[in-house]
Amino acid sequence: MKHILMVLMLVISPTSVTSGQILEPLSIEAELNQLLKRMNLPSSTPIKVAKVRLLPETSPLRVYIITGRDIKARNHFIRWIDRWNQKDGVKHGMVEVVPELSQADVILARFVDKDKATPEAKITTPPGTLIYQDSYAPLYGYIIVRKDDELEVLTRHSGFTYAREDKPSDFLLREKLFKMMKARHKHK
Repeated sequence: MKHILMVLMLVISPTSVTSGQILEPLSIEAELNQLLKRMNLPSSTPIKVAKVRLLPETSPLRVYIITGRDIKARNHFIRWIDRWNQKDGVKHGMVEVVPELSQADVILARFVDKDKATPEAKITTPPGTLIYQDSYAPLYGYIIVRKDDELEVLTRHSGFTYAREDKPSDFLLREKLFKMMKARHKHK
């Protein structure tokens, strides 16, 4: 079991080798430019990392979800938001998913870079029985506040996720959003 965990840690480590290259971290400027491109926004759009990381107090909080071509990931976020509204919405604020970025208070952006996916990793037990096989790709997640004249990135993270689209991923982005929803009432 120790060997299996060690191999998994190597596969999903942020310094993992993908396509024969080590993933180098981007400068914040390059990362924000890449984010604008993936959001189909002009590179002239003002964007910065927020100094104060609080969600707006509006209720419902209008959220636009960007997941690229990964419709299943978008549907997971919508389902998680529906559950939030049923369970915690009255106490901590409702969340409304909006169809246009221009209508949003907050943008949830999640991108998987499948061009940098690892070859499939196979983990076997000593007798040679295949117990796990999958491919991983870099994952980027952002919570962004849309203001009148600029975008402010409240939180960002990167890691690895399954390259296939049949597994839900990015619970971390969901948890960060809900934690921030609960925290915004504490700062009144």
